[in-house]
Amino acid sequence: RERFELVWQWTRENLQRPDRLLSWLWRDGGVADPQPATDADLDAAHALLVAAERFREPGYRAEARRIGRGILAQEAARTKGTRVMVAGPWARAQRPHAVNPSYFSPLGLRRLARGTGEYGFAALARTGYRHASKLIGDPLPLPPDWAQAAGSRIEPTPGPDAEQGEPRYGFDAARIPVRLAVACEAKTRELAARLWPFFRREEAEGGIASAYALDGETLDATRTPVALVGAAGGADAAGAEEDRDRLLDQAHGLDLDNPTYYGAAWVALGRVMLTTDLLGRC
Repeated sequence: RERFELVWQWTRENLQRPDRLLSWLWRDGGVADPQPATDADLDAAHALLVAAERFREPGYRAEARRIGRGILAQEAARTKGTRVMVAGPWARAQRPHAVNPSYFSPLGLRRLARGTGEYGFAALARTGYRHASKLIGDPLPLPPDWAQAAGSRIEPTPGPDAEQGEPRYGFDAARIPVRLAVACEAKTRELAARLWPFFRREEAEGGIASAYALDGETLDATRTPVALVGAAGGADAAGAEEDRDRLLDQAHGLDLDNPTYYGAAWVALGRVMLTTDLLGRC
């Protein structure tokens, strides 16, 4: 509890904006970019709800509600009668909207809908599932790092940075199978399970790469912790627990050899999300 409060106090004092959303980039002792990112806001609100329950602290629930209202007001858009979770406030004015499929957190949206009483989160969860089901083939294509959405329609894109070239499965999309694997709904977990045959074959044929074209062609063969944690999500959803645990161990070893913030974060999150119920039960 003491450590959580220290982290939240620092976050509130240094990153939280007047609309309660969080500036996404901190560098060299200050905010380098005040724009919020929807996944960070969603994860922060989810964490506050977990803390409110675990520590019996209603103040954290109130903080989660305030961030939740900011998400619905600034990071969701309605097009063609459908409510869509967009990448950030900057994406609301775009047509079609920029969407990062890895921001879809079925468990987080479910907890926010229940914990805040806001119907909008349930609507975002339904749209997120429809989008994911269109982006994840059986067994291919792989889901993209970025996409653009108009209502329930969604198409892969290279992302905001035009220099990326073709749409790809990379450091963003690797989070998708982990988030889907811990969903309460069996149909959502099945989407993550669809990816496991591809990753199982890749591991057998030389290793899981850090980036692929959406048809499965390797774009960057580097082995990274994040890519292995993503594959572990697919294994978990498919019921391959021994493969999941082996991949998580390999990811941990890679991060020890070449530690990075992003890699370490997802090594920790992957193990907590896939092997425990510390972030909440269904």
